[in-house]
Amino acid sequence: MLATWLLRRPMTLVAFDPGYAASSGLDVRRIDLAMMALVMAITVIGLKIVGLILIVALLIIPPVTARFWTDRSGAVIWIAGGLGAVAGYLGAAISASAPALPTGPIIVLVAAALFALSLIFARPAASPPPCCAIAGFRPACTGARGCWRSAMARRSWNPSRCAC
Repeated sequence: MLATWLLRRPMTLVAFDPGYAASSGLDVRRIDLAMMALVMAITVIGLKIVGLILIVALLIIPPVTARFWTDRSGAVIWIAGGLGAVAGYLGAAISASAPALPTGPIIVLVAAALFALSLIFARPAASPPPCCAIAGFRPACTGARGCWRSAMARRSWNPSRCAC
């Protein structure tokens, strides 16, 4: 936890723009290695405790689900933690109420259901509606951040091209 807290800003910078991180004087290779070491440690420890499928699912699904709700990395961390906790609690509660159901797969199914709900209902301000992304809609410009906003400002987004 301490390593993640201390390296949160450099890891965010390297994850989203390694070129800028390198030009800012950060050692991108070492930060990449630190991120890989943290993921490896979580996977190895979790593998012994809960199993491969559950640990991989809980490493991937909550952060991706949280990303549907915000584009701020700090908020993604808190939302992902909350979604993982909700999935774990609801999955364990469902499994406890029906003893024939295994706990791990039910937790993964609850996390997947939260992902599906977020895919359908979440809409961050900086992106097109999720259903448009599924339909293959791409804004006219190809820049990274602000592309959707600039397309809206120029009124180049055509809602009729969206299947929602």
